[in-house]
Amino acid sequence: SSGINAEYGGRHGVVMCSTVILCILYYLAFISFPFDAATATTTRATDKPIIPSNLYLTLAMGVLLGLGDGGFNVSIYANLSTVFEHKPAPAFAVFKFVQSL
Repeated sequence: SSGINAEYGGRHGVVMCSTVILCILYYLAFISFPFDAATATTTRATDKPIIPSNLYLTLAMGVLLGLGDGGFNVSIYANLSTVFEHKPAPAFAVFKFVQSL
């Protein structure tokens, strides 16, 4: 019983941690673009971003994206392997198909 609870809590912890990481990433991306970036070209943008984009910010955002996406993928694979214990191949095939859309 304690193994099931630890496994269940561990999966929720990974999902919550990934969610927090991706929220931080999206906030950093939002404040590093000019507010009129969607409507104007980058050379004609009149608004300035809150944080000017630089190499280190971009690399940090890439790391956060990899960590958050990796956490979600690991939990999805773990859930698929638990739910579809007897025939996992079709479940993984459908998941990869939907993911590639």
